[in-house]
Amino acid sequence: MAQRTVYVAVPPPPPMPVHVHVTIADAAAEPEPETRRSWQWLIDWARPWHSLTAAVAVLLPIPSYGGYSLTSAWSTVLQDARTDGLTTAYVLAIVATGGAFLLDKARPAWWTRALLIITVIGGTGALGWYDPVTLLTGVHP
Repeated sequence: MAQRTVYVAVPPPPPMPVHVHVTIADAAAEPEPETRRSWQWLIDWARPWHSLTAAVAVLLPIPSYGGYSLTSAWSTVLQDARTDGLTTAYVLAIVATGGAFLLDKARPAWWTRALLIITVIGGTGALGWYDPVTLLTGVHP
């Protein structure tokens, strides 16, 4: 006896019901947000009173110290470091400035801002006017 295979067509499942919810809002009722740039972050970072008192403290010359301020003393140290090697002064200035910046960010106080001002302004003692020429051309004085 031969077996017969019967195929029965199964209808596809019925479509899922779709519910759509539409909300219409009046566009004129909501004003657009104002896009003014806030400079409050700069004032918060600068801390004007800490910066002012720190700058006065570190930039005024100290008579008993030969008329040098703390900033000019750091600049002199970096100028002396240039005699040992050009990179010595730059590395010393960059490491000190980075450390002062991190300390000022971690512990915001007038003395950390004073340290930052000393290292940034006094760090110019590591610079020489001929250094960019040497860097670009390789010519030494």
